[in-house]
Amino acid sequence: MSTAYVVRVKQFTTKLEILLRAQAKNPLIWKQMRGEYYRVYNLCCLLNDKLSYIILVSYGTNLYFILVQLFGTLRPNIGVIRKTYYYISLVLLVLRLVCVTLYGASVNSESKKVLPLLFSVSSKAYNKEVDRLIDQVIKNRIVISVKNFFKITKTLILQLAGAVVTYELVLIQFNSQLLNVDDEQQENNYSNNTCE
Repeated sequence: MSTAYVVRVKQFTTKLEILLRAQAKNPLIWKQMRGEYYRVYNLCCLLNDKLSYIILVSYGTNLYFILVQLFGTLRPNIGVIRKTYYYISLVLLVLRLVCVTLYGASVNSESKKVLPLLFSVSSKAYNKEVDRLIDQVIKNRIVISVKNFFKITKTLILQLAGAVVTYELVLIQFNSQLLNVDDEQQENNYSNNTCE
């Protein structure tokens, strides 16, 4: 969805670049651009409203499975095949999370190009409608967010990495006994518990 939406934002920036090259002075043209930006912003609000819970579940499950796989790689004496599985699975999960975040962040990256373009309007073409459009762009940022819980930008990758490290340390602290137990002992404990 974000890829399709980025194309829509790119269409707006392309029209804006054409107007800047032509040095359009007509206030009606700039008023139409303001209306178009408002429609693009409303589409972003609609996407945020409809997809917020799906995005939240996606990020939640990705983080959960990354923590589980990372915790699995820390267990000693689990065998080469299992260790290989945990590493490959962890790499694929991290790659998926990074790709999802970068695709979502591309909306914000593309929308950031609008304001510098508007600030480069020549003094001959500058009018009240351009000023209103600048105000509108500043007040109504186009970014995919999850009910304003978090916004999907490129900095989110670093925040997620920090969260993974924090929660993994908590998991290690609470499950330190599990990390110290041999794999065979765990299987014996499991089989003894199921027999009883």
